[in-house]
Amino acid sequence: MKYPDSKFRDRANEKISAMSENLIKQIYADDWRVSLEYLKKINTTDNPKTYSDLYRLIYSTANSEFQQIKKEAAKLDGQKKFSEARAQVEKNLALIENFRNTELERQRQQLIDVKNLLNKKISYTAKVRDIEKEINEKTDELKKIEPGLGTGDIVIIEGRVVKKTESGYVIKSLSDKKLYAVKSDRLIYEPGEDAAITGYKKGKTEIRDDAGNTMILPTIIVLPDRVSALDSDKNSILQRLNYLKEQKGKIDSVLKIGI
Repeated sequence: MKYPDSKFRDRANEKISAMSENLIKQIYADDWRVSLEYLKKINTTDNPKTYSDLYRLIYSTANSEFQQIKKEAAKLDGQKKFSEARAQVEKNLALIENFRNTELERQRQQLIDVKNLLNKKISYTAKVRDIEKEINEKTDELKKIEPGLGTGDIVIIEGRVVKKTESGYVIKSLSDKKLYAVKSDRLIYEPGEDAAITGYKKGKTEIRDDAGNTMILPTIIVLPDRVSALDSDKNSILQRLNYLKEQKGKIDSVLKIGI
């Protein structure tokens, strides 16, 4: 409704502002979005303090919702429900659109980065399932060549021998810098020599160092050779398994990143 007389127009605006103020105070805690719409009806020039006070009330409610959504997104991420977590992040991106040039709005880039990470996790989840399936298939193939193999922890380790033992030697891996007790009755290296072995993990072994201290090291059993054709197949499978495990490890490291 338009009032040609400025006196009536001013009175009408005052009434609208007063009604809007009362409505906001009644509903802001339950519906800050509608409260924002009513806030637009309050003249900031004539009522700067009222406008500022009401805005703070609305902002505080919205910020509480923002923090709750953020907490829920982190919870869903920890449960590996990445699509649901992304939906929560998108809610917060929509929320901060209502509060330009505020602390909430300044978190936009962080939210975008989190969303991009979740997108990556979603795509990696499907990929890791395919990798795990192939790992199981390759392990089954290997067990047909090496029936005594009782584990899927196939490894290829390149490193340097640091100590000889009664059943083999201790090797320090170049990749993870860890020590491994290698059991082998045929591949015996001297300390200081570089070594590359293929085998599988099986339990732990007690090893005494030169100072007499006991070390508990992961044990690697070196796989025995077979005839050349089987050996070639075995090495091919081992190489593929090692590659798959490395890829899975990289993906797992991304999936473990919290938001």
